[in-house]
Amino acid sequence: MKEISKFNKSKCPDPTAYEALSSIQNAKNEEEERMKRTIKTVKWIIELAGFDLCSRIELRDKKSGKIYL
Repeated sequence: MKEISKFNKSKCPDPTAYEALSSIQNAKNEEEERMKRTIKTVKWIIELAGFDLCSRIELRDKKSGKIYL
């Protein structure tokens, strides 16, 4: 992931932009972690039930519409 700079192109501090972009990045990270936990849980349930996963799990986030393969 690209690191968010606290400075603008003129090298001046820009805390407002930094906070806004950090908030967006944190939301994306939380969504990604939620997806990873879900996949891990589904795989655990499949294993516990005595099955093997034969193909990829595909998820679509209802809120964002993003598809995870």
